[in-house]
Amino acid sequence: MGGAHPASLLGVLLSTLGPEDARGVEARLALTRRQAHVAEHARRLASGPAPVGDALPEAPEALEAAAAAAPDPGVRRALARRLRSGPGADLLTGADLLAAGMSQGPEVGRLLRALRAAARAGTVRSRRGAMAWLERERAS
Repeated sequence: MGGAHPASLLGVLLSTLGPEDARGVEARLALTRRQAHVAEHARRLASGPAPVGDALPEAPEALEAAAAAAPDPGVRRALARRLRSGPGADLLTGADLLAAGMSQGPEVGRLLRALRAAARAGTVRSRRGAMAWLERERAS
């Protein structure tokens, strides 16, 4: 969860509050519209699995944070499964990145999360496209 959006972590922390109180805290912190959106998704996800399908394409960082921190173990497992099985989950693996010359470390996870986001956005659709995407990302 090292690459999680700070607003998603805030949302998970706010999951213990009621919706109105949570929105009040978000307002007092003067979050941007995107930060508030991510925090709201993370808060709802950590509270229960109902909105998982809606949150994955719009706020994957909220799903990641909630999967790590939801108070209910069943919710954590369901969210983690959804995160692993989303679009792009089967394009490349950590082993593929290591075989491509990357060193073990947090950068591998960051790139895999970014690849899944690119797949959800429709910019990467195949393994070949994923390899080309990886080369571009590593060069930038």
